[in-house]
Order: sequence, then structure tokens, then C-alpha cells
Amino acid sequence: MATATPTHRPRRRLRKRILIPLLALLLLLLIPTVLVIRGNWADSELKNPSLSSEGVVKQVYLNEDGRKIVRCAVVIDHPTAEVWRVVTDYENFHRFLPYAGDVRVVGGDQEADTLRLEGATRSSLWGTWRFTANVKHEEHPNPDEYRTSWDEAGEDLTVNRGSWVLQPVGKMGSHTLLVYTLDVEAKRYPTFAVRTVIYDRIGRVVDAVREEVERRARHEDENGQNKVEHP
Repeated sequence: MATATPTHRPRRRLRKRILIPLLALLLLLLIPTVLVIRGNWADSELKNPSLSSEGVVKQVYLNEDGRKIVRCAVVIDHPTAEVWRVVTDYENFHRFLPYAGDVRVVGGDQEADTLRLEGATRSSLWGTWRFTANVKHEEHPNPDEYRTSWDEAGEDLTVNRGSWVLQPVGKMGSHTLLVYTLDVEAKRYPTFAVRTVIYDRIGRVVDAVREEVERRARHEDENGQNKVEHP
């Protein structure tokens, strides 16, 4: 009489019932840990790309004031003046910058090289919020550094500092090192979580500026060629 072969299916089902919930629990525990580490770990040395082919380089940086800021840098293969026109084209931000709503210039102080901006920005963390900010412009043809900066907290953002810094690099300043920094704290959210969201998104913002500079340069080249071909 043949003996029935024992089956292991119940044991396998038991393993699945145990392992799958266990793995899910580990993921739930791991994700917050990763977010905390990313939002709090800071470099003490600046990191900049040397070539445009290196893409965007981002980091959480511990600055000279002891603040942890999110920083992103990229090399753009165009002169600083061309990049500056895009960085300061506020009323077209919504056309090429992710997360930016309508931004407009509502005033300013010409002697202080300051513009008063109103606008909106979108975030999955704190939704859409309106802002007003005094943005200071600093143009130094010698040594060719251009900078915009702001420091204006509001009701939702207890800290709201940032800057765009442009420096010529390469032969005869034909390329530009573009650096974008943000130092933000929100009233209703842990600071490490705010930094993590910014860290995840800041590269896309900087890359969008690079793409817009290149798009405008192509457009100008095409128009120039058309003028030559069709005087």
C-alpha cells in the first residue's frame, strides 16, 4: 500500500503570513529613519560640480552660522548674463519652474537693488501657500558674481532664507556655476522633514533653470539663422 507524500503547503502559507507583515513593519520603521538621517546629516565641506556633464550636485550643508541648509549646484554651458536673465525672470517662473505659482513684482527699492515679490508655491508637505518677499539683487561685473537673496519669515514659515549665486567658470567665463540654497522651517512640521522634502525637489528646480537657459539660447540661435536666411 502506497504511503501518502506529506505536503508542506501549510508551512509555506504560515511563512508567508509571518514574513510579509514582518517585512511591511520593517519598511514602516525604516522609512522614518531614512528621512531623519537625510534631513539631519550635514556636510561641512561645499560640493560643486566641475563640468555640466556631472549634473546637479545637492547636499545638506552646515554653514558658517551653524545652520543646516539645503544646497544644489550645477554648471551651465552658457555665460553668466544669460543665466541671470532666467533666474530673475520672476513673472515667467510659473512657465518653467516646478512648484512655482504666479509670481509678480509689486514694488521695490531701486537704491537698495531690492524687489518686492508676491506669489505662490506648491508643496505636498504644506500645500499651496502665498508669500511676499524682498529679494535683493547684487550684480558685480567684477569679479562677475551675481546674487539674489531673501530672508523673510511669515505666518507659516518661521524661517525662510534662500539665494541664487552665479559665478563664471571655464575659459573667458563661457560657463556658469549656479548655486541655489534654501533654509526653511515650518511652524507645523519637523525641520528634518522640511529639509528632506526640499532635498528631494531642489535638484529639479535647478535643472529646470538650466533647461530654460538652453531653450532660450536655441530659440535665439534659430531666430538668428532665420534672419540670415530670410533677410
